[in-house]
Amino acid sequence: MRSETQQAERAQGDGGDEGKPWSWRRPLSLPEQIAAQINEAILGGLYVPGDPVREQDIATKFGVSRGPVREALRILEQDGVVQILPNRGASVTRLSIREVRDIFEIRAALTAVAVGHICDAAEPDVIRRLCDGADRLERLAEDPEARDDYVRESAAMARLIAGATGNERLTKMLLSLALQTVRYTQLGLATQARRRASAAIWHKTTQAAAAGDTAAARDHIAQLIMDSRDAAVAAIEAEEGQGK
Repeated sequence: MRSETQQAERAQGDGGDEGKPWSWRRPLSLPEQIAAQINEAILGGLYVPGDPVREQDIATKFGVSRGPVREALRILEQDGVVQILPNRGASVTRLSIREVRDIFEIRAALTAVAVGHICDAAEPDVIRRLCDGADRLERLAEDPEARDDYVRESAAMARLIAGATGNERLTKMLLSLALQTVRYTQLGLATQARRRASAAIWHKTTQAAAAGDTAAARDHIAQLIMDSRDAAVAAIEAEEGQGK
């Protein structure tokens, strides 16, 4: 989603006066603002996979016509967050277990490529921010009530990696994949044990990156995402079993 790309660009920063990081960003259009808030509502659990996202309801909430809402939904559709069907409207994308496996596998491979770029560039500010983020995740993992905060911080780390690759197309692909899988990432981080395991791998990843060990950093980040995939699939299977 374009708003996510801009967040990543802001996170990465570029050189400003006197060496201070700064990044100029164009203002978000109205459809982009609406898309960002719909996405936040999905992340917050207001909508779950399969739920309809009705144009008129959203237009009423924002006090706008349905035109900007329709465009916002098209933005989300491009990122795989919603699907729009003729005569049925938009609904939050529901992935099959096979699709979850496939998308996480692709995301793991591309994120490993991104981490390789970061290690090769060895920009101190990016490495420092990754290490700081890993430290925050370790602290959050020790709080049994901090699941949502942990998920948000983990998502911020993923955006930082995506935005620091120096490859615009790779950045967009990673951000789109992160949006498509965020609901399933949440499922995979539902328990404190899983969050602790995730935080430990984030720590290994960032320490390897700081040491310039590209191979280890790539292996660790791929393991992180594949472990998240396996936990998400287990959670989906458990949910489906309870529904029978």
